[in-house]
Amino acid sequence: TIIPYEFFPPNYGGALRCCYLLREMATYHEVVLLTVQPGLDFRGKEHSFPANIKVISLHDRKGYRSVFNILPDRLANAINGRILKRSLFKRSNLFILKSYPALKEILKNEKFDIVNYENLECFSWLREFVVRYSPSTKHLYDAHNVDSELWKQHAQISQSKETLSYAKGARAQEKIL
Repeated sequence: TIIPYEFFPPNYGGALRCCYLLREMATYHEVVLLTVQPGLDFRGKEHSFPANIKVISLHDRKGYRSVFNILPDRLANAINGRILKRSLFKRSNLFILKSYPALKEILKNEKFDIVNYENLECFSWLREFVVRYSPSTKHLYDAHNVDSELWKQHAQISQSKETLSYAKGARAQEKIL
């Protein structure tokens, strides 16, 4: 399971949902959780979890690096993202750069039947890496929101053309799915 935001302790709807799904998955399966949340420890907490959840936090890990990291961060990140996505035109973000080394390592060392993506961004950013390193793995994207609508509302409130562009990209992804 890949959860690209902090969700513990579960004190809002999305976090509660993540916690309950994780707990149920771990009741029947071995679970590896890739998350940005630092220091995640479920033991002795109000919301208990089975012991078979292996947590890999991206919080203190280094992101993808290349020879381009001698350039200013913004430019290096843009180039590195395009290298990883194998496209001159696909946009990248810091989550991809942070996730890629850990995800690659996990997929090379373990076999997975299913990868569960917590949101559309996570699915659209990381699915191709999972396909690249673990072609037989099935993909599960649980569409519990209409992300394009949420981003569209955010764009209207913030008056951001970049966010509106993001909403349009999310809508295109939703149509494909």
